[in-house]
Amino acid sequence: MQNRKQKNLQIERQKRRKSNIFKAVAVAVVAVIVLALAWSIWDVQNRRWIMTFEGERIATTDLEFMTTMYTMFMEPDAAKELAMRELLNGLTVMNRAEKHGISLDEDEWEDLIEQARGQQMWMQTEFISYERIAEILSMSALQEQLTDVYLADFVPDEEELAAELEMYIAGNRINYARKELKHLTVPEVNDAIRILATEDEDFDDLVREYSMLYDAEVGVTTMAALGVIEMFGLNEEDADIILNMQEGERHMADIGGQFMVLYMDTRADADEAAMEESFREQFTLRQRSEAFNDLIQTWRDEMEYEINQRAYERL
Repeated sequence: MQNRKQKNLQIERQKRRKSNIFKAVAVAVVAVIVLALAWSIWDVQNRRWIMTFEGERIATTDLEFMTTMYTMFMEPDAAKELAMRELLNGLTVMNRAEKHGISLDEDEWEDLIEQARGQQMWMQTEFISYERIAEILSMSALQEQLTDVYLADFVPDEEELAAELEMYIAGNRINYARKELKHLTVPEVNDAIRILATEDEDFDDLVREYSMLYDAEVGVTTMAALGVIEMFGLNEEDADIILNMQEGERHMADIGGQFMVLYMDTRADADEAAMEESFREQFTLRQRSEAFNDLIQTWRDEMEYEINQRAYERL
C-alpha cells in the first residue's frame, strides 16, 4: 500500500515537472515571437528616417526621391551617393536661410508647387508628396538668395581670370567671329555642283532662281553660320569648313538627299572686348558658386546630424 502511494506521488511529480517544462517552453516561444514582432516593427519604423538633422527626423523618401532623379543620369550607387551629399547640402542651406529669415514669396512657391506636381507625375514618385518635392526644389532658390547675402561684393581672382581668358580667346576666337551665310537648296547634286562653280554670277540671283526654300515675300536672307549648322544638322566636317570660310567662298553640303550651297556673305574678326565681357561674366559666376559651395561645407561641419546607415543601405 505504501509503495503504491509513493509511486503515485512520483507520477504526480513527473506530471508537474513536464507541465512546468511545457509552460516554460511556451513562454519562451511567445517571448521570441513578441521580440521578433517588436524588432520587425522597430525596423520598419526605423527605416522610415534616413537621418536626424539638427534634431529633426528626415524621411527616407527625401533621399529616395533625389536618388530617383539622379539615377536618370548615372549609375544607381553613384546616384545614391550624390543624392545623400546634395540632401545634406540642401538641408544645410534651408537651415541657414531660416536663420536669416529668407523664404520664397507666394508666387515663387506656387510656381514650385506646379513644377513639383509635374515632376511627381513624370517621375512616378507618388511615395513622396508634391509639397515635399517643392520644398526640396526650393533649396536652389534659397541658395541663390543666400549667395546674394554672403557674396554680394564677390570679386574674382584677377590673375587666374587673366590666365584663363588668354586661353579662352585663343580657343574660341573662331566662334565669336561674325559669320553670315546665304544658302540655297536644290534636289539634284549636279545642280548643286554647277551652282558651286558659277562664281561669276550673283548669289542672290541664284537663290531666287534655283532654291527650293526661297520665299519671294521674305526675299534672300542671311543667317549666322552656327545657326545654319544647327538648323540643318550639318556634320562636323561641314561645320569646320563653314566656320573657316572667307567672304565670297562657297561650300556644298548634303542635307539628307537634298543639296545645299552655302555662301559666306559677311565675315568679321571676333570682338575681343565682347569675348572678355562674356568670359568675365561666366568666370565670376563660376568662382562665386565655388566660393558659396565652400561656405556650405563650413556650415555643414557645424551641423549636428546622424545618418541612419540601416536605412541608407536598404535604399
